[in-house]
Amino acid sequence: MQKLANYLLLGAAAAVLTGCGGSGGSSAFSQTRIVAGYVYVENNNGIDAGPSVIVAPTSTAPDGYFKPTDGSLTLSVTNGDITRSPDSTTFDLSVSNEIIASVESNDQNPSFDVAGSGFELDGQSKGNLGSTNHSLGLPATNGTVLGLTVNAPGVYTPGAIAAIRVAVRDNGSGNGIFGAPEDILTDGLISGNTYSLAVVGLDANGVVVTGATPNVVSDNAAVVVGGSTLLTPATGTGAAAGAVNITSDFGGDVSHNILSDFNYGTITSVSLAPSGPTSLLWNTGVAVPATINYTATVTNEFGAPVPGATVNFTGNKLISNVWDTTTGGTAFAPASDTTGNNGQVATVLSAPTSVNGVLTGSDKNPKGAGTLTATSGSASGNASINVTRPLASVAITGPSRLDVGTSSSTVVGSGQRYVITGGLDVDNDAVAAPTGATTWSVSNVAGVGNIGDLDDASAQSTSVSTINAGTGQVTAGAVPGQAQVSVTVGGTPSNVITTNVFGAPTKIVYTPATAINGYTGAQIGAQFNLMDNWGHIIPTGEYSFTKVGTADSLSGAQFIDQGGRFFDIIPGSSTGTFTITVTGTWTGAQGGSASIGKTRTTDINP
Repeated sequence: MQKLANYLLLGAAAAVLTGCGGSGGSSAFSQTRIVAGYVYVENNNGIDAGPSVIVAPTSTAPDGYFKPTDGSLTLSVTNGDITRSPDSTTFDLSVSNEIIASVESNDQNPSFDVAGSGFELDGQSKGNLGSTNHSLGLPATNGTVLGLTVNAPGVYTPGAIAAIRVAVRDNGSGNGIFGAPEDILTDGLISGNTYSLAVVGLDANGVVVTGATPNVVSDNAAVVVGGSTLLTPATGTGAAAGAVNITSDFGGDVSHNILSDFNYGTITSVSLAPSGPTSLLWNTGVAVPATINYTATVTNEFGAPVPGATVNFTGNKLISNVWDTTTGGTAFAPASDTTGNNGQVATVLSAPTSVNGVLTGSDKNPKGAGTLTATSGSASGNASINVTRPLASVAITGPSRLDVGTSSSTVVGSGQRYVITGGLDVDNDAVAAPTGATTWSVSNVAGVGNIGDLDDASAQSTSVSTINAGTGQVTAGAVPGQAQVSVTVGGTPSNVITTNVFGAPTKIVYTPATAINGYTGAQIGAQFNLMDNWGHIIPTGEYSFTKVGTADSLSGAQFIDQGGRFFDIIPGSSTGTFTITVTGTWTGAQGGSASIGKTRTTDINP
């Protein structure tokens, strides 16, 4: 680091906070000026020189006054900022009697207040300084220097500028002091930071020249002068580090130089993107391995990019940039490189060399979760990776039943949801969360033959269920039947879930079942069930009903109701019939519903 040349004509500045923020803000009446003054206290020899404490716009002590050895002075505004502290800043006079501050007021009549206490000279108390109010002046004086006067004897009329006092504040340091350049700029002008200058002109007697407007220029394009007193070192340009000469003047022959250097600071942060977890497929029988593009970004303590920084890429499953398996394969290309102007460097990570067959033992080391690291200097950043092998199978679960007019669930944890539960890869290792393009599908099983008793048969129906290929949600449609659901993940198929779609009861069937010509024989004890058009027997708990049964009396047959779904049939001397009518309501276990109104007439033979 190049040593700063000390061109200061006065001593070090007092520690004060630097300007930013506060309770103020922009206003039509905003006024900002650099306020400069010096605090003095009367002597201790008993000669009354006037007020005990004064603030004068001169670096030369008036007769009978000296710099205080202790005390504090506070500048404050009602609506604005004093340097970096909202509304006020306090100066420690045991450090220096110099007051330099950037004062902003957003009031219509911009002003600030001055007060102080605890003033001492070599241990002897000098009392306090009562609060006084001071105008920041007319809009035409915005951005100029204001000499501060409180209780000072005499009139201070400055002559021509004979010397220039420059103080610097580091806006990114956190404490933001206004101080001597060689104290503040010990690390140079760092990319990403900003630095404010307080430039004050003094006449030959050390009196502050009020109303002067400073000019600040840089001899190096690496430093951008963003306003008359703001230095903004370049970021993202790749400008070469090196000496910078900052010149301040007020338009005359007198100037002040600060010799510093521009640099990119200290490498503080390294990030690696994508940060992951990112899946990388370790394939089979493929000549070119799968890859992932990574970018490392190196920044300094102010978040600015650092060009020309060396970045090394490593991983916990790599040995000298080769995957830890007998199949091998180079990982990063390049494994080391330097950042560009934007502080970034790119690399490509390749999967291990493709291998067929089943991997066992240590050959499988790269598989699973791993950590990649980009390192520059003492800083590093990580990314998560998951090395996978191709899937051999996918496992799913889902509901065994749906009802017409309903859909499967999409709620995680619901038993009525179709969900991928895992799988196996080509090495027969369990894969908890198979990755790849996922496509769900449904196939409706075609109805075959007839359903019902032999003397009351009808064609079996076919479901018209549909599926959302992206979410796996099945919509059962309006026709009962059977649906088969499966999924493919990255082209690998799953097992098949067979789901029965129950519909409204449409058919009465008997136990024992009737023959082609109805019931034949002696007295028969029977019961009925309800069936949908696919042939599903509707569980008795899903419907409420009433039943009415009659027999053909001319044949001598009898119908005897035994309650519920049960009845007896006694054949007569000749062929006859009996009739059952069932009415009620079906409420399906999975949300189906319908009214029931079914009548069946059946033959009875002796």
